[in-house]
Amino acid sequence: MPDALNLPDDLIALQRAADAEHARLEELTAEYGRPTSDWTEEQHGTWDAQLAVWRAAVAAKAVAAAPLGAEHGHEVVERELKKAARNPG
Repeated sequence: MPDALNLPDDLIALQRAADAEHARLEELTAEYGRPTSDWTEEQHGTWDAQLAVWRAAVAAKAVAAAPLGAEHGHEVVERELKKAARNPG
């Protein structure tokens, strides 16, 4: 189905970038645990910065995907985009 949607390579790259930033957030969760009031200032700063990076990546992808979403349905585009980004070839 990605071919039917003609998902552009740059949009797939944006999805991969968002996935990579989310993976980094998961790494921090594995390292620190879930955010708590017991965290150090450095831990909070690192977490907050990574959360902002991930959110920015997701927002950039959403803006780029909006035209296709309007044409084919946002849920369809999201599903096919994630599939294309996570299962290349």
